[in-house]
Amino acid sequence: MEEQIKEAVEEQRDFAGEAAALYEAHPELRQELLPEEVAMACVRENKPLTEAYDDYARRQRQDAEGLRRETRAMRAAAPVRGVTRGGSVAVSPEDPFLRGFSQEW
Repeated sequence: MEEQIKEAVEEQRDFAGEAAALYEAHPELRQELLPEEVAMACVRENKPLTEAYDDYARRQRQDAEGLRRETRAMRAAAPVRGVTRGGSVAVSPEDPFLRGFSQEW
């Protein structure tokens, strides 16, 4: 037990340095809060902060691409594409009887 405590103390991480490396690699994150998933991966899985964020960003891109692919597949399989079936709308010329009928006397 004492060995584990000693190892934990000796292996204390430089989170300030990791944060600096992350902001250097991803300057767009300077004004953003890190997602909780990134912080948890950094602490629980003992991943460097930059690696944890890169994994998170990769999963987000994969999820977005999967959603786009799924949406395209659903649109392609949809039986109804629109009311006009993609063609032009046929407009008949105005009927003189209906025009006269609709006018006020």
